[in-house]
Amino acid sequence: MKYLLLVLCLFAPTLKAQDWQTLMRHQATTSLEQALKDGDKTQFLHIKKTILTPAQLQSIGKLKNLKVLKLNKTGINVLGEWLYQLENLQVLDLSFNKLGALPPGFAQLTKLKLLTLNNNFFTDVPPAIRNMASLEKVMLKGNALVAIIPKGKYPFEVVW
Repeated sequence: MKYLLLVLCLFAPTLKAQDWQTLMRHQATTSLEQALKDGDKTQFLHIKKTILTPAQLQSIGKLKNLKVLKLNKTGINVLGEWLYQLENLQVLDLSFNKLGALPPGFAQLTKLKLLTLNNNFFTDVPPAIRNMASLEKVMLKGNALVAIIPKGKYPFEVVW
């Protein structure tokens, strides 16, 4: 198993968004406390069904090598600047929260390939991501989208 992880880490820059999803299912840290204790070793964090305080969210910004972050059903209704500190983030899943917008600085996540915003309060593709060249796929299922999103309108695939 350690050999497999080493190989995956060596080839991580070439992994596509769907590969990260598969990898995430098997190697995630599920405790914020453990992730903070492991510090720079933490690359995958998945927290679900836990309401996170602003202080807890701020602490996630300390995980500089985080590549995959899933915060599902955590009560998030606004994203703070802590997110921009995650310079290596490639997969972000914020499904089942209370988000209706992304902050303008969101485009600072220049390595982000997959963004999942399922079951939130978005009515359209967020303006903050519309020109993000690194994005391959944005998931918007379960949102109250007010218009049909034509294929090819954005430089990434939109699944709604």
